[in-house]
Amino acid sequence: MKIGFQIAGIIAALCAGVVFLYSCNNPFSTREPDPRNPGSTGAAIKPPNSPENVIDNLKASFEGLSIQDYLDVFNEDFQFNPDSEDSLEYEQDFVYGWNYENEMEFAQNFLQRNNFKPDIEGSPVEIFASYSYKPGQDMYQYNYKIFINLSEKTETYEGYSWLFLREDTEGKWSVYRWVDFRLRKSSLSWGVLRAQHI
Repeated sequence: MKIGFQIAGIIAALCAGVVFLYSCNNPFSTREPDPRNPGSTGAAIKPPNSPENVIDNLKASFEGLSIQDYLDVFNEDFQFNPDSEDSLEYEQDFVYGWNYENEMEFAQNFLQRNNFKPDIEGSPVEIFASYSYKPGQDMYQYNYKIFINLSEKTETYEGYSWLFLREDTEGKWSVYRWVDFRLRKSSLSWGVLRAQHI
């Protein structure tokens, strides 16, 4: 009798284990989503451990309309220098300089819009290697063509920029200075885009 109860207990335990394993490993069973991993949001951002990654993040965050990721590209002492034509045409916007706070205002005004999709055709070219410029600093020329696809039309901004980057004590790179140039006298540049949305 005692042996019979033991055998019955073992069989019951084995059955319960089989049912448990089947329910856990059934590929056709539904699962509740894990609240700790709600999914990917924003832009595809790389760690800012190289100038190239920071420039990639500039493009990705701008196209992804990701305000914080965009602002993370820039150093807190960031300065923007517009094309000379832009500084005259938009003197009221650039006369006192353009710093990180201005860039933050631009990002919040421009990137929070939801009626357009920006697209950048850009190619960074390193024009000063860090070892020949200064350790922990680098400079790239970034040739860009920005398409702002609105519902009624597409606006095009075209030019090139000199991006000065610096590495901090933690190995994080960021842009601390941006010098912008129109491609042609009639071109709309990134400086124009900033001035129009400040």
